[in-house]
Amino acid sequence: MPRRFRLLEWLWLGSARKRASEARPSSPRALELSRRAELAAELAERARRPAEALIHGSGDPLACELYAEAVCWALSAQRVAGDEASPAPAAESKLSVSTEWERADPALLLRAAGNPEALERMRAGICDKTFVDFAELERREQVELATRLAGFVSELLNPLRSERVRVARILMLRLVRLGSVALALAALSIGIWKARGWYDEWRDLAPRASWTTSSLYPVGGCPQPAQTCKESPYYFFHTYQEDSPFVLFDLGKEKTLSSVVIENRLDCCNDRAVPLLIEVSSDNRRWKKVKRRDAVFTTWKAKFPAVRARYVKIRVQGPGILHLSRVRLLG
Repeated sequence: MPRRFRLLEWLWLGSARKRASEARPSSPRALELSRRAELAAELAERARRPAEALIHGSGDPLACELYAEAVCWALSAQRVAGDEASPAPAAESKLSVSTEWERADPALLLRAAGNPEALERMRAGICDKTFVDFAELERREQVELATRLAGFVSELLNPLRSERVRVARILMLRLVRLGSVALALAALSIGIWKARGWYDEWRDLAPRASWTTSSLYPVGGCPQPAQTCKESPYYFFHTYQEDSPFVLFDLGKEKTLSSVVIENRLDCCNDRAVPLLIEVSSDNRRWKKVKRRDAVFTTWKAKFPAVRARYVKIRVQGPGILHLSRVRLLG
């Protein structure tokens, strides 16, 4: 099997799921009989140990009757398990503990009882017995029989349960593995996202550059070259109303630049930053436009072919006011 298919099989457990499904009783009748046995055993347990004390006496005789019914259904389910030609419900209308006991696999009965002596006591205790017989037993005998039957029924049902449990475990394992892969992919995505952020921070030329503006409004703003400060949480500079307001970055010497990330003012007035031009120069006299933005933005990631420049100017084309919260210059 190619490696990629082995990985898919490890994740999806398709073959194991198929084998487990095929191991389950294929007869719908067997599943129904198994369900009836489980229900009878559940009701018997509730009769033995009621949530509230019963007003009219002990529930042990009723538990014995229900456990005997569970034995009958469980043995019948074992007999027809996997048999597509199992009898229809009408043909099983004469079901009884005695008839199913005679049809049952002796090894199955012995395994459930534990030893031949216990098996013989179990047969004598429930075969050919009616609810009247269980009710006429002494109190101690009712308790002992109900206790033995509880264990016997559980052992009879275990083979039927095991197939369902096996499938459930495979499905749970599949869920755990898929969840683990999803978590790993999420962690990887977060790691990549953070790594890209760290890489962009490392590429950012702005922290090592000085900046000036065309004018400086006296309210708010940070002392250059800082772009963050407690005194001005929404923008790091603010110009007056003027023609072509700008912020100018000086990188100190020519460096390679391939993108600029601009974050607009955080609290209001984003429309003031359009139309916005990004221009570069090597001598602060001759300028080359590398990008233009006409739509209002919150964050603008402007990419362009790499250029060599010392100065980067970000300006509004025409009259206006300019204020930005952050500028990153990526080499």
